[in-house]
Amino acid sequence: MTRAPTITILCVLLFTQAAVAQTPSATGTTLGAGNPYKATHAPNSQKSPFTKGLLWRISGVNTPPSYLFGTMHVDDPRVTELPEVVAAAFHRSNSLTLEAKLDLASLTAVATKMILGDGQSLADILGSDLFADAQELLEQRGIPGPLAARFKPWAVSVLLSAPRSSTGMFLDRVLHERARRQDKPIHGIETLEEQISVFDELSLTDQVSLVRETVAQYAQLHSLIEELTQAYLQRNLSALVAVTDRYLADNGTLAQRIKKRLIVERNIKMAERIYPRLREGNAFIAVGALHLPGVDGMLALLRNKGLNVEAVY
Repeated sequence: MTRAPTITILCVLLFTQAAVAQTPSATGTTLGAGNPYKATHAPNSQKSPFTKGLLWRISGVNTPPSYLFGTMHVDDPRVTELPEVVAAAFHRSNSLTLEAKLDLASLTAVATKMILGDGQSLADILGSDLFADAQELLEQRGIPGPLAARFKPWAVSVLLSAPRSSTGMFLDRVLHERARRQDKPIHGIETLEEQISVFDELSLTDQVSLVRETVAQYAQLHSLIEELTQAYLQRNLSALVAVTDRYLADNGTLAQRIKKRLIVERNIKMAERIYPRLREGNAFIAVGALHLPGVDGMLALLRNKGLNVEAVY
């Protein structure tokens, strides 16, 4: 089977494009010591009923229902044009919650974290051949050579794996701008620094492995994104999971470690942090679609805590 870059799937379905485009951070609220999500979700052997659907009605906290919407972090018009039922739920909502709230200060902070420290050389870390290949691909993306040479290895992998953008208006940002025009309060679940910590805390050896994999499989980027897009447009969460598992399983133990941190651990944290919005009621919450399905997914976590979870679209 043809392998594809591990980070590509994560960027498209899990890792908000704020980290790789012009879009920044989020601040999340927590439930503190009363966290109801820490330990009790369904065992892995239990099958999940959440196999199809992008828009889900969440109710059961004695407030008006809220909506949880699965996104795909691309600016493809097939994705960014909201279906009528989704647009209607968004319009009726009192607030918008995204994985990452967009603000300039957070972007600046994260941009700093993407850059190597003084005295460090990406060419020395990657080796001359891999560095030259990575630099060439980054230049094709409009990133000049001198700047490319300053990135940390994980940042190189993320930048190269992100879908090419023609407008910068990926789905999450479309929702953000709509909410801003409608004067809706906008909340974030995580900080962008929390998101990138998954990569920034990797050893240099692991970061170099990601760059090598990304460069080697760069030619497969378009076909993988199209495969994911087709599954998304069909609202087929099972297919998204199948594509992801197929590629990540083929990409070894590093991919599995990253998957655990970016999916399972973040699902628990995000299910916890959206609870204040659910208690307010009539909230529209948007997260990467791969956070929704499975026995470890946000839908199962919410249902297992006694909330009503119903597919709308």
